[in-house]
Amino acid sequence: MSEMSSTPQALASERQATLAAWALASLQLADIPDYQYYRLAVASDDASFRRYFRATHLTRTTDSFIFVDAPPEKEDSRPFVQVQAMLASAGLAVPRVYRADLAQGFMMLADFGDTLYLDMLAENQTAQIETSYQAAFQAIRQMQAIPVAEQLSVYDEAKLRTEMGLFTDWFLAQQLGLMVDPPEQALLQGLFDTLVTAALDQPQVFVHRDYHSRNLMVIAGEQPGIIDFQDAVRGPLTYDLVSLLKDCYHRFPRPQVVNWVNETHQQWLQGAPENPVDAAEFLRWFDLMGMQRHLECAGIFSRLNIDSLDDYQYVHGLIESTKQSFRVRDREVSDPAFMANNAEQFLQNELLDKLAGGVNMTTADPWPDASVGGDTVWLGAIDKQGNAVSFIQSIYWEFG
Repeated sequence: MSEMSSTPQALASERQATLAAWALASLQLADIPDYQYYRLAVASDDASFRRYFRATHLTRTTDSFIFVDAPPEKEDSRPFVQVQAMLASAGLAVPRVYRADLAQGFMMLADFGDTLYLDMLAENQTAQIETSYQAAFQAIRQMQAIPVAEQLSVYDEAKLRTEMGLFTDWFLAQQLGLMVDPPEQALLQGLFDTLVTAALDQPQVFVHRDYHSRNLMVIAGEQPGIIDFQDAVRGPLTYDLVSLLKDCYHRFPRPQVVNWVNETHQQWLQGAPENPVDAAEFLRWFDLMGMQRHLECAGIFSRLNIDSLDDYQYVHGLIESTKQSFRVRDREVSDPAFMANNAEQFLQNELLDKLAGGVNMTTADPWPDASVGGDTVWLGAIDKQGNAVSFIQSIYWEFG
């Protein structure tokens, strides 16, 4: 062949055709045998503008490489290359970068295959899950040992608040069409203040930012294959642990989560930290960090839902997260002058256990019962192609 063959889906745009030509040249420059006999096809997308393609040899199907398309006007690939070098130097399993064209936003990477931690979790093999997650905890410790004082941006108060702002701007305002009045805004700001303080009180270390079951891969050897690390920052100690154990795509039983958090705390104490805290405070850090992250996630899923309704899993995750929020709202949230509990009391272990039980990425749970006096009922269905139909009925006393 004089040029790489491609599926119609992979070459649906002029940019993808440009990527195909770049990929062919990259294989040749990398001295890959029979480079002209590789076929390019869509591998996956993620929650960004990046797309991933797999180049596979037409006859030797085990020979493959990953090509990344990250449009430079929307995605900066420089952090990926920088962080990949940091993680590789620390002995972690990350894809090798064969070639990168940062001006075009193209990269050629080693292929870690298709088996995500999420796929492994679906097999529900207890021993395998424990072994794999212990390896993931070890990888967190290795990442946190990387000196990052000058190399990564700081996960500061401004970034934490910007992320939580996605919840109000996209989930409340855009997704639900709600206007937040001043008392409600004050309540939210009080919660945000609590979450920011808890995050900044923690030791600041290397943070992957999206360390969960869709960004960890089962590969040869004992280590997890780590991907999607380009957004790494210097931030709170518990953040990656939260991403892993309060996963948007898989729910672990609360007792198992607490046990793993306590083990992590003990490992952290063995490193003789400058300002140690006890297990209860460490768990509090973890739970508050979890709320901050999931407020952001609700906003991100809403933005994705509004901008590009092309993945039923995003919509499903958003809806299931909404159910958790509504359970708390219906039971606890009212006029601040009459609320029995403050915002931090919403994060006690018993409540968190119930919230964790509300997310199932394969099955939709029932909606909470309607509030007395009125509520909104939403019924909907969406298929894998993104086709959707919905029915919404709102009944409120305020509407007469």
